[in-house]
Amino acid sequence: MGKPTLANTPRRSPMRASTLIGIGVLALTAMGIVYLRANGTESVWVVTRDVPAYHQVRQLDLSMEDVPRTSVPNDALTDEDAILGKYTVQSMSRGDPITRGALGPAQIGAVVDGLSLVALPATLPQVLNGELRRGDTIELLFASRIDGQAVSIPGVSVIDVRRAERAYTLTVGLSDDQLADFRTADWQDWSAVRSEPYASP
Repeated sequence: MGKPTLANTPRRSPMRASTLIGIGVLALTAMGIVYLRANGTESVWVVTRDVPAYHQVRQLDLSMEDVPRTSVPNDALTDEDAILGKYTVQSMSRGDPITRGALGPAQIGAVVDGLSLVALPATLPQVLNGELRRGDTIELLFASRIDGQAVSIPGVSVIDVRRAERAYTLTVGLSDDQLADFRTADWQDWSAVRSEPYASP
């Protein structure tokens, strides 16, 4: 059997070579997209300095920054209105993304008909799957931060229900006695029961 020579060596088709190059480019592009999705950045609000627990968040505490996506918690907040005025329930270090779980409700400060307005960050189930309405009367159910016992606050007036970017904000009106009970509650796990729907006069 003779040795192969240049004359009888099979040549690679130019079309086949260009096809292989095209497939390689597509594969590299797909890998790049996957890499960027897994390792890109996301714009979230972070704290600009170390803040203690029970600190009311102000504008100067916030900065919108691009954070590696792998470092962004699932409940990181991108809506400034969902952050300002609330206070932290844990200490935070400079550069930490601000999460829903790190914030307690905001006491807005206004008093309407003798009721102090308080804003609670809420999930869809906590606003009764979107059925809770302004003017409803509800019972708030919490666990006490002090001893873990159940805390019930009946007769709470719903002032407003608003949808933020990733959650809801429930604003309620509390009497002085209700507010005293509310301050002992663990706001990370609460529920509401509608005791009386709003009736138009």
